[in-house]
Amino acid sequence: MTLSTEKGGVGKTAIAVNLARFFAGRGKKTLVVDLDVQGNATDALSDCVVIANTFELMNEDLKDRNIEAADGNLLVIRADPRLADLESSDVKKVVQKAEENFSHWADIFDLIIFDTPPTLGSMLVTALMLSRKIVIPIEVEPSSIAGANNVCTTIVNLKNKLGGNPKLDLLGFVINKMQHKPRQLKNLEELRSLQGFGKLLVPNMIYNRDAVAQALADHCSLKEVRNKKTAARKAYSEFNKLGEFFMAKLF
Repeated sequence: MTLSTEKGGVGKTAIAVNLARFFAGRGKKTLVVDLDVQGNATDALSDCVVIANTFELMNEDLKDRNIEAADGNLLVIRADPRLADLESSDVKKVVQKAEENFSHWADIFDLIIFDTPPTLGSMLVTALMLSRKIVIPIEVEPSSIAGANNVCTTIVNLKNKLGGNPKLDLLGFVINKMQHKPRQLKNLEELRSLQGFGKLLVPNMIYNRDAVAQALADHCSLKEVRNKKTAARKAYSEFNKLGEFFMAKLF
């Protein structure tokens, strides 16, 4: 599953990390692959076991890695600065090597989550080629919606292109960083009324709360923060509801 949008700052990594923690907490063996050279997901999950880096995933044979011995339900393939060098690589070769490595672990993981850069480059295309599902985080702002539309265009092109990924499906748009402001509420109603768009909005929204950023910075789950702040308890509840929604769709 890929978390993607072609606009930065919408909280894509926060959703990827918190969903990963949710699924792992429900007993699903989960792997997070950080394809963003900035490595924000890697940093947020520094309390988890790292089994490889993304450059190794796409360039080396990892079949001899003893993944089964790794502790915990949440594992990480961390970002690597050399990802920048792969932007000019042949995407087909990169995807092929990654597929070979994932095939060695097919019986280990229940879910693989890709966190991607907010630009249409080879890393995003690679994630979409390797995925079966995509989730698009958005804010109820015009620039964010435009970025979401760009990703949708990319999905359609990949599904229809010879040698593309016809199995890639959109799970939905997740509204993130929602606020009770008149402008956002108005934009939300307009979104819901758009033909073909409104029905793809995930019913569970994530509100703009400082506790989400705090949990990422402290390398811990919202569950560990919730006893300290009311906002953390609310955020934890929102992500749980979002996780339950996707759990029903995926398993």
